[in-house]
Amino acid sequence: PPPPRAKATSGTPHTMDFGIVGSNMKVEAKGVVPSTSNNVGREESKHHPFEEKQSVPERARGVQGRPGAKKREPKKMVRATTWTPEVENAFRLQCAGWRSVEEYLQQYDEDLSVWPSNQFIKALKAKQNGFFMYFRNYRECEDKYLNRVKLFSY
Repeated sequence: PPPPRAKATSGTPHTMDFGIVGSNMKVEAKGVVPSTSNNVGREESKHHPFEEKQSVPERARGVQGRPGAKKREPKKMVRATTWTPEVENAFRLQCAGWRSVEEYLQQYDEDLSVWPSNQFIKALKAKQNGFFMYFRNYRECEDKYLNRVKLFSY
């Protein structure tokens, strides 16, 4: 069922973006106009009533990363056709939103944590919100996902 709507006082509709990556779902809501009560002398709030405050860590937002690190763009991209350990690690990086190890290391100073037995990536910070994603110590990239994995060369 659609969410309940507030009564329109100004007549101008606002759209709310839920901030889900890959989603273009927008819900139209009638705006609630801030009251013009006795707020004499107070500054108007710069925060729009329908904007959600972001709870994203500062490091995950901008392109801060390592000081002096030059952002390099990939020169070539090929899609994976057969499974290899390199494809497995690229799959794990791309699940977290990163293009490659190089892009991840430009953003975060720490080394990648890998499983000692097979050198697969163990944990990554997601690009969108900085939360950790943990991976198993065996293959997670099934054959049906191979054509989705991109291998970048710089």
